[in-house]
Amino acid sequence: MRRIDEMMKTIYFILMTLKGRSMRWTDLHRKVISQNISQSTFRYMLEWLIKNEYVKRCKRGLYDLTENGLKLLDAIPKYKLNSSLDDFI
Repeated sequence: MRRIDEMMKTIYFILMTLKGRSMRWTDLHRKVISQNISQSTFRYMLEWLIKNEYVKRCKRGLYDLTENGLKLLDAIPKYKLNSSLDDFI
C-alpha cells in the first residue's frame, strides 16, 4: 500500500504545483522532489498524467494543468494525503 500512497501523493503535488500556472520541468521537478517523493515516481506519474490528459506539454519542457487535471485535483481527498491509505481500508 505504500506504493499507492506515494503515487497519490505525487499526483496531488504535481497537480497542486501546476494549478493556475505553467511551469518548466526543472522547477516542477524540484518542488515535487522537495516533498520526499522519489525521482522515478515523479517521472512515471508525470508521464501518466500527460498520457491521460490531466497535464499537457505546452511546448518542450513546459507543462500546464488541463480541465481534467483540475477535476482530478478536486476529487483527491486531501485528508488521505496525511496518513496511509491503510487507515481507510
